[in-house]
Amino acid sequence: MAEDIKAKFLRIVDEAWNQGHLDLLNELHSIGYIEHHPPFPDVEGLDAFKQMVASAHIAYSGFHLTIHEVVLEGDMLAARWTWTGTHSGQTPGLPIPPTGKTLTVSGLHFLHFDGDKLVEGWPFADNLGMLQQLNLIPKIG
Repeated sequence: MAEDIKAKFLRIVDEAWNQGHLDLLNELHSIGYIEHHPPFPDVEGLDAFKQMVASAHIAYSGFHLTIHEVVLEGDMLAARWTWTGTHSGQTPGLPIPPTGKTLTVSGLHFLHFDGDKLVEGWPFADNLGMLQQLNLIPKIG
């Protein structure tokens, strides 16, 4: 079952996140899926999560998510990832106009399963590095 979940997760990342087929998120995420995005408010419910994924494509043209590693243990999945894209639209949560900057942001995602559905996620991204790439915060060193 673990390999089935991992294969489904990788397929969903490719087809939903990278190709924009958001209805495929229904295969992996529960209707009540919740994602915790510190320091931003939680994303509650599958429809809100789909909107969040869609907004990433609006804010960052050429958005692409690459999964580097996946670890499954019990009902938890951990993934190390990188996303790239060009800041060409309004970024949710950041009140700045598009900068035209191409970004590479790395992070980790911890996901909790109930059966074969994701019910909760905790992404941790290099938000400081993202703000530095957007020239909103000076680079140190």
